[in-house]
Amino acid sequence: MAQITPLPLDLTERIPQEIFEEVTAYADEEGDLESLLNLSLVSQWWEAFTRPLLFTNVKFNAISVGWLIGNPHSWKRVLPWVQRARFTSVGNILGMEGELSDIFRKMPQLRDLQIQNGGQSLVVLLGKALRGSHQITNLELNVVSGFPSFSVLLEVIISFPALQTLTLSEVGWETRSFIENARAELAAWSTVPSKLREVTIEWMERDTDTSLVLSCLSHGCADAVRFIEAEGSVVLSKFTRVETLVITGPRFTIRPPNLETLSGFKALKTLVIWPAIWLLPGGHIAIQNQTWYSQLLSSVASPLSSLTFSLAYSAEEQLEHMDWETINNLFHNSPFYAELKEVGVNLSLSHQVGPTVNRADCERMIRRRIAGLRPGTRLTVKVYGGQDMISSFMYE
Repeated sequence: MAQITPLPLDLTERIPQEIFEEVTAYADEEGDLESLLNLSLVSQWWEAFTRPLLFTNVKFNAISVGWLIGNPHSWKRVLPWVQRARFTSVGNILGMEGELSDIFRKMPQLRDLQIQNGGQSLVVLLGKALRGSHQITNLELNVVSGFPSFSVLLEVIISFPALQTLTLSEVGWETRSFIENARAELAAWSTVPSKLREVTIEWMERDTDTSLVLSCLSHGCADAVRFIEAEGSVVLSKFTRVETLVITGPRFTIRPPNLETLSGFKALKTLVIWPAIWLLPGGHIAIQNQTWYSQLLSSVASPLSSLTFSLAYSAEEQLEHMDWETINNLFHNSPFYAELKEVGVNLSLSHQVGPTVNRADCERMIRRRIAGLRPGTRLTVKVYGGQDMISSFMYE
């Protein structure tokens, strides 16, 4: 094999800047960090040029945080360029609070902040270090528990007045009294970030946690939020300017969400409902579930462009329990469904059915039953087994 000889330094320095910028831009667009790293080793000038690209998106863990604390001379090379920081499993920060606070403050371009599998102490420290900063626009907390109270978590959220996107997933705090939660809501009246546009709340420890978070947020940004993904709490109805609403929750649950009407959502364009219409045996509770679905879809008061709902069943004959008449009547006659561009149907199968549903099955079971779709509306049927999608079929 021929040996690769590096270019002479004087020739490297004569490479036109436009060519170098084109190569680095391509590597950055492709996410090719190895190529960017190799380019940075060519010369000091190339290293300085690639540095912002190399350190725009940085993942921190216990090892890298410890290294940064032990090597403060490296901060100037890395921290000024960080725009997206993800802290994962950082661990115990006791005794490192001062150095970590300094690290946070040395990231002037930081916009996107994610913390995953960490304790609440790191989150609280971040809130204190960057309190009042208008640089953070995205905050994402995943699997973070141990907050002494909801008020402590709320204090972190309101530390970032320019926040536009908030995601809370598996976030928990110690249960406090109704009075303390009421005080937290009162404090939120004038302090919740007013520019918040997207809110995602999922897999919280208690059913009431989602409602408490939404209730506090509604005091300061109810008219600003355009996207919400959360369980079907009645508090959702306070966010009347939402354009995309994703109602989450377990697909295989017979009890319907608490949200009963969509009549207050005057700007709604995309509606996704993950809890399934329960077509399996279930007595009066199953009937209550199906009635809830029909009433909710009938209450839509804004022209939808996209609708997705789910069906839970274990045998094909159970599909007859579905209120197809109401669905087709809405699709064919309601002005709020006249602009539908796409309809999604998620088939949530029980273990008895198995992954054998094919395109012809979906045509027979679903497509032919939805006769009210207007021309030009695309139908997508996705088949799920548990949490995994088995297959997907599209009908124009």
